[in-house]
Amino acid sequence: MPATLRAPILLAASLLAAGCARAAAETPGPVHAGTVTAILETVPAPPIAKRDVLFRLRLSGPQGKPLSDASVTLSLTMPGMKHGANEVSLRPVAPGVYEGHGVLVMPGRWQAAARVDRPAGRTELRIPFRVPR
Repeated sequence: MPATLRAPILLAASLLAAGCARAAAETPGPVHAGTVTAILETVPAPPIAKRDVLFRLRLSGPQGKPLSDASVTLSLTMPGMKHGANEVSLRPVAPGVYEGHGVLVMPGRWQAAARVDRPAGRTELRIPFRVPR
């Protein structure tokens, strides 16, 4: 390969790898509370400020069994900011999978407080995530 092409190709590959690593780092991992495990996903990923975002919450119980008997609400806040919470009601779309739409008003660090109400009681999980600039 000619040296004049090698540098631009290496630069492009480095930028692509950095972008993939950044997206993976911004995806929240599983959060646990009691016997409940939650994984938050957004579409688009990462979420974009001032645009419609699909919030998908995957809930499982002991042995990874999907939790299908829940009523779920997300309360979206920015820790340290004074504006109120953005409430998003999630509806079941598959066993253990709940979805709803919301808008995040600005880039920065956010927290989704998931309230999971089931016949066995309420579980609350706090899931940090980031909206890039």
